[in-house]
Amino acid sequence: MNLGMNWWLLWATSTVLRKKTNPWALWSSAALGAVCAFVWLLSPLTLMREVVLKGAVAGTMAGLCFRPKSWLNLLKYTALLLALSAFSAGITYALALSGTTAGEAFPSVGWYLIASGPLLLSLPLKRMWSSLAVCFSAVEVARRFRFRLGGATIELTAVLDTGNTLLEPFTFRPVVVVDTSAVVEHLPPELRQAIVHWQAGDGGKLCALPDSIIGRVTLIPYTTVAASGLMFAVRPELCEVESKGAWQAIEAVVAFAVGEVRLCGRSALLPHALWPLS
Repeated sequence: MNLGMNWWLLWATSTVLRKKTNPWALWSSAALGAVCAFVWLLSPLTLMREVVLKGAVAGTMAGLCFRPKSWLNLLKYTALLLALSAFSAGITYALALSGTTAGEAFPSVGWYLIASGPLLLSLPLKRMWSSLAVCFSAVEVARRFRFRLGGATIELTAVLDTGNTLLEPFTFRPVVVVDTSAVVEHLPPELRQAIVHWQAGDGGKLCALPDSIIGRVTLIPYTTVAASGLMFAVRPELCEVESKGAWQAIEAVVAFAVGEVRLCGRSALLPHALWPLS
């Protein structure tokens, strides 16, 4: 049980930090914590020594699992791991208290209560993990983004948009919203005319698109404070985002923003799901 809880805590830490973790490193770190917990059962320690040793073991687990590049990062990863451990323990204890009877001093904590804590934190509170990830992940202000369509490669500067949760209805791919005026001149002429007519309220021109393009066209439902409707979008032949000097392929749909877009010199909105991992 301790091995499973350690694995979940390390997984939750990696989710919050948005760090790719080697599965073997994850299991090895969890096993190290389980072995230490077993040794402590055989030779009980004083409270102070137990706190110090648990902190040291947590730091060793974080270092083995995440391979931080500095002592400051190691302290941050360890603090987050311990905080999630305390939070999970609090949820478990609250569940145990809900089932106590009058006069019972300490509730009994069964395995099902221990297992239900991580489940409650993993499934309904998935949005919370995403919010925490934004707080703990140091990300750059902008990234280079490019897509290829009809033989032309269009490169843009994208900014992170945590409010962009749009998905393509059929493939469920995340949607990158681009400034239409920044890309329209680089698109195939037929597609360019279709976008202009669609945004002008005339969708009849879509039927005139060649088969090579019409098969990539899709419509994205959107709702904002000011308006709602359908954005004209395409499934590009290739989408890439720059990460650490190299281009990383991503699965995405490119939608063309309706109306004038002001992005402070940027020309695309990249959703959090597509922002490069550290």
